[in-house]
Amino acid sequence: MLSSRQSPCLRRRGMISQRFFLSSNAPTTTAQYNNHPTKRRFNYWHRWGRVLRYTRIPVLVVSVYGIGYQQGIMDTTRTPLAMQQGLMLTILKSVGVTHEQQVLIICDSSSNTMKQATPEQRMVMTVGHQIVQAARVYVQEQLQLALQQAQQDNNNEIIMPSDMTPQQQLEYFMTQSKFAETIQLWYQAQLRLNGETTFPSPWSYVWIQHSNIPNAFVTEILPRRLFITKAMGQIATTPDEWAVVLGHEISHLILGHNSQTNQLEVFLKTVEILLLSMDPTEGVLTVFVVGALAAVHRGLAAAYSREHERQADELGLVLAARACFDTQRGIQVMHKMHQHSVSAAPSTMQSSTISLWDTHPPSWERYQQLQKASQTEHALRYTHCHTMTQRFLRAISRNPVE
Repeated sequence: MLSSRQSPCLRRRGMISQRFFLSSNAPTTTAQYNNHPTKRRFNYWHRWGRVLRYTRIPVLVVSVYGIGYQQGIMDTTRTPLAMQQGLMLTILKSVGVTHEQQVLIICDSSSNTMKQATPEQRMVMTVGHQIVQAARVYVQEQLQLALQQAQQDNNNEIIMPSDMTPQQQLEYFMTQSKFAETIQLWYQAQLRLNGETTFPSPWSYVWIQHSNIPNAFVTEILPRRLFITKAMGQIATTPDEWAVVLGHEISHLILGHNSQTNQLEVFLKTVEILLLSMDPTEGVLTVFVVGALAAVHRGLAAAYSREHERQADELGLVLAARACFDTQRGIQVMHKMHQHSVSAAPSTMQSSTISLWDTHPPSWERYQQLQKASQTEHALRYTHCHTMTQRFLRAISRNPVE
C-alpha cells in the first residue's frame, strides 16, 4: 500500500505498477515490466517533461533580459537627457565619485567649460582628437575591406541588382554574406565612434577630480565620452603616453568589449540557474554548489577580461602609430603603471604575477608585449606621418605641456 507521504510521481508509478500486475497480461519479469508499452509511454513523456523543465529556465532568463532591454530603450526614447544623467551618476559611483561637483565635463573646444581646462587637459583633448580621427579612418578601412571581400565572394554566386543603394548593399551583406559577422563588427564600431548622425558626433571628456586611482575608461552605454581620473595625469605625462592610453580605451569601444562582457554575464548566470535547478537533493547541495559556481563565474569573467585587455593593447598601439605618435616613447606609461602597482603593494609584489581573479594582465607583462610590438608598429610605417607638419608636431610633442 502506498504511503500518503509519497510524492505524486511515486504514487502514479505505484498505481501503474498495480495496474500492470492486476491486468490479465501483466508482465512477470523485470525486463517485461520495463518493456511494457504503458511503461515505455510513461518514460517517454517523463523524459520530455524533464527536458521542457530545464529548457524553460534559459528561455525565462533571456526573456527577462529582453524585457529589461526594451524597457531601457523606451525610457531612453522618452527622456534621453534624464537617462543619460542617471547613467552618468551610476558610472561615477562605480569609481567612487558621489557628487557631480567632483567631475568636470568638457564637451568640445567651443564649450564654456573649455575655459576651466588646464593646459594638461587641453593637451589630452588634442591627443584624444587625433586618436579618434585615426580610429575612424581605421574602422572605415576595415569595413570597406570586409565589404570588398563579401562582394568578391558574392560575385561567384549571386549577382545583386544594380539599383541597390550602398546602404542596401551593406544591409544585404550583413545578413547574407559569410563575412556578415565581420561586417557587423566594423559597422557597429563605426556607429559607436561616430554616432548615427550624418556628421560624426563630437567627443566629451569627463575629468574625475578627486580620485587616487589612475584610470581612464569608456563605456558603450555612454559612447563618445572618455572618463579620466586626476591620478592618471600623474602617470601619463607626455602626448605619446596619452596616445597609448587613449588608444587602448578607444579600442575597447571599437571591439565592443562591453557588449561581449554583458553577453558572457547573461550566459554564465543562465548556466548557474540551470545547474541549481537540476539539484536532485532539493537544495541540500545548493549550499555547496553556489560557492563553487560563484568562483568559476568570477574566474571565467576575469580570464575573459584579461583577453580583452590584451586585444585593446594591441589595437591601441596601432591607433597611436597611425595618429603619428612615438609608440616606443608612449609605452613607457605601462612601465610607470608597473612601478605604481609595485609601490602600492611592495610586500606581495603582485604586480609582476598573475592571479586567477585579476581582470588585467600584470603591467610588466603588458609592457614587455608592447615593447616588442612597438618595434614594428610605429609612425614611420605610415606615409601620412612623413609630412613636414607631422614631423614638426612630433618634435614639439616630445616635451610635456607645462
